[in-house]
Amino acid sequence: MNQIITRRPPFTFYFSVVVGFCAFLAIGAACLFIFLNEIENNNQETKKYLLLVGPILMIAAAIYTPFRYFKNVPIIKMDDQSLTIGREIYPLNEIETVSLTGKVNFPYVINFRMEGITIQMRDGTKRLVYDDMYTNLWEVKLLLNELVIGNKNHYSVDSNARERTVTTDAISTFKGNALFSLRGIMLWSMLAMFVSIFVKEIASETASVISLVFIGIFCIFWSTFSCWLLHYFQITNNHLIVRNHYWFWEKKLYALKDIAEVTFETEPKQPNSMRIILKDFRTARYRAGSLRDKTWLSLQKALEDHNIKVRNECISDPRTAL
Repeated sequence: MNQIITRRPPFTFYFSVVVGFCAFLAIGAACLFIFLNEIENNNQETKKYLLLVGPILMIAAAIYTPFRYFKNVPIIKMDDQSLTIGREIYPLNEIETVSLTGKVNFPYVINFRMEGITIQMRDGTKRLVYDDMYTNLWEVKLLLNELVIGNKNHYSVDSNARERTVTTDAISTFKGNALFSLRGIMLWSMLAMFVSIFVKEIASETASVISLVFIGIFCIFWSTFSCWLLHYFQITNNHLIVRNHYWFWEKKLYALKDIAEVTFETEPKQPNSMRIILKDFRTARYRAGSLRDKTWLSLQKALEDHNIKVRNECISDPRTAL
């Protein structure tokens, strides 16, 4: 059989590495500039040398970021005989257990919880693989499911589901207020502030083209980012529909029969999101910053009524507290 080789995603992996490296390096450089300025001004008190701790730590973090990311996310190769993770080769018959879904730790400065694979070897070695750090990890999961777990059933997801027209009959909608939710308020208040600055700059005789371009770019970035956090959901008898409050043209359909499970999850300083895991192990995650907890719980019940497994990892459910 052909060998499967994983690919790292440009945004989730490479962009995160570049942003993390540049951010720590910039902070470190700023701290170093402050320290050198103090020395240049002949302010050489012993306590001033403590200012050197900041740039050392920040520059160390900048170097650590790409090292840790590449160590956590090696290239994976797999065929019908072995699984290669980075430089380590594991014969498939040496794998004791595999868990294809669930949260695992992503070690960094602190541990982050991510959806991933847990592979337990017979010699006690454990390897963790992270869903969001590969674009085609579902292919590896399919092969592990067949060759290690022993599930020979090849499930084919309905590839035409997203192209179908869904009637408006029997649609249940789960959405919040895109204007007065926290994310909505952050979107419009920030835009209002920068638009007012933009207008004042234009009216000023000393308006800078660079500042106007910067404000324009920031407004485009902020509105795009904020809208990306504002999805909502609909359920019919046969489909789960993902829509966006502001990108009204966006409509993604998933046949309910193709969904293996759904998770409600969150990240630090991010809104709650829904991860859809299909039966062929493809996944997609949608942030939904406008939904209140009670709406999430209603959505969970609606999905469970369609016999879809829901892993609720972030919303307190009174039903489970009883």
